[in-house]
Amino acid sequence: MKTALALSLFVLSLGCTGQIVSNDDPVISAPTQPSVQAGSCTTEWCVSAVLQDAGDLQSVWAASANDAWAVDFFGHTYRWNGASWIETQTAAGFYSVSGVWGTSSSDVWVDGDFGIEHFDGTSWSITPSPGYLPLQGMWGSGPNDVWALGGGFTLEHWNGTQWSKTVEEGRCCDFTHAWGATSNDVWATSDEGIAHWDGTSWTFPERFLSQNVEGIWGFAANDIWTVGQFGMIGHYDGTKWSEVRAAANSQSELMSVWGASPNDVWAVGAKGTILHWDGAQWSDSSSGVTTLLEGIHGTSAGDVWVVGMNVILHSASAR
Repeated sequence: MKTALALSLFVLSLGCTGQIVSNDDPVISAPTQPSVQAGSCTTEWCVSAVLQDAGDLQSVWAASANDAWAVDFFGHTYRWNGASWIETQTAAGFYSVSGVWGTSSSDVWVDGDFGIEHFDGTSWSITPSPGYLPLQGMWGSGPNDVWALGGGFTLEHWNGTQWSKTVEEGRCCDFTHAWGATSNDVWATSDEGIAHWDGTSWTFPERFLSQNVEGIWGFAANDIWTVGQFGMIGHYDGTKWSEVRAAANSQSELMSVWGASPNDVWAVGAKGTILHWDGAQWSDSSSGVTTLLEGIHGTSAGDVWVVGMNVILHSASAR
């Protein structure tokens, strides 16, 4: 489930790959040194920015190497312009922004506690939503096929003109992530299992795996990954779901998964955990941080972003 901390301070942080600048607030000096510094790098990851005492970053989405978006629980929306992270103001100024997804620099969606907003390349606008429960994630196959996911079995769909509900709210389940091979073959994860859209209706979530699932990502109808509690990693081969990495009490919860290719997949989670799939096995990748990591997305094998509690990481190969 998504995490929340009290907001108390927003700080400018400089790094080798970028900085964060608030458009509204003056720069505030940190009272103490953070545990990790912007600009520090491991072999595989660099700390692009640090937010002290704020910034539960939950999702990230990249349009290109010079254009990425990150959102946090406290309603902040940040944009990467190729040199720095700039805080931007959305139309509604949501208290909580959980999901971000788009098709291009002029077609970006965010959702959160109070609805859905759209960025057209110039400005943000509120789009009427039929639901009323908090939203947590977004995914789509194109400009006219976008899903917004949330609590109480909330699954809302954008057809290019308007949002509509595909199921009745209040049945069960908090949906967090989705991914599909086509517009008629979409999977969504929830605290009750995994649901499937066949182009006509959603199935009720099923517990195909031993643990609660969070993130999901794939490359084809027969090559889909999901991650969840206690380090569990599941895979769908087009016929069945199976556990590729079994859950263990000593393993950190995994929150999100993304890949550049079938042989290059990343999973992130609690305690700074980052894992990598090379086509044969999953192995640890040193993040250089110990904070909760909640979102991951990229544009290529060498351009990958990770966001989490107070921190934004970028693949070291992009330096």
